[in-house]
This record gives sequence, structure tokens and C-alpha cells, in this order.
Amino acid sequence: FQRIMDPLLTLHSYSATPDIALHGGSILRSLLKHLVIYETLVTSPSYVETYMYPFLDIFVHSPNFDMSTDATETLKMLMTGGLRSSGLSPPSPPPPPSSHNNNTNHNGHPPEESLLIQQQLRMQQLAAECLLHHYEDIFDQRFNPKLLDYHKTTTTT
Repeated sequence: FQRIMDPLLTLHSYSATPDIALHGGSILRSLLKHLVIYETLVTSPSYVETYMYPFLDIFVHSPNFDMSTDATETLKMLMTGGLRSSGLSPPSPPPPPSSHNNNTNHNGHPPEESLLIQQQLRMQQLAAECLLHHYEDIFDQRFNPKLLDYHKTTTTT
């Protein structure tokens, strides 16, 4: 796991060459779409500290707009389990018995789509558990102080 993640984190830190950092971020997000990789990262406190916290502490604050936006997108994926803006559609009601198709499951979804939905739901569950477990480190020590500091600097000028 570390042999894959360490070079990607290194690529993302290349602030002198944003194109390299953007490619590293894209590769990382592609990897995080896989349940096993995502689960490995968010269930290990040491991996969360090593691979998630730099996005909170460093990368989202890059002076380069493209790099900070890319880092924010990666952070969003880490914190939501890859939930897309459209979200997941609610389960479909079962089709009537007369129109049952052998290529669908009891929810009317093809088996591949049903598996994908299950994986997405599991990733969202893992994201929620990770945020609950690391709430203090993420929100109390990182988000809130920076938001309050930003509020102080914008209201005093």
C-alpha cells in the first residue's frame, strides 16, 4: 500500500510543477474509487495521518488555484467515500413477476450495478466512521482554527 501511496503523495507535493501534481491527484482519486484501497486508507489511523492530513494541512492551501482545487476534490473524495454530487438513487421497487428479466436482481438492477451500489454505500459508511473516529483531529484541530483565523483576518481588514 505504501509503495503505491508514497509516490502519489510526493507527486502531489510538486508545487513548482503543477501539471505533475494534478496528474498525481487524478491517479490518487482513481485509486480511491476501489473499495479495498479506500478501506485500507481510512481504517488505519497511521494511514489517515500520513495520507489524509497533508491534504488538510498543506495541499488545499496551495497558492496555485488548480492545485488547491485538485487537492480539495481529493479531500472531498476521502471525506465522503466518493459520493458524487448527484448521490445515489434510491433502490428501485422490485419489478412485477411477469416482467422479471434474468439479467436483473430483485431490485431491478443488473448484478454489476447492484454490486457497485453496495460498494459505494460501504465506502460512504467507511468515510462516516473515519470522520467520527478522527473528528477532533480533522475538525477541532484543522478546520475550525483555520476558519476562525480566516474570519478574523477578513473582518479586521
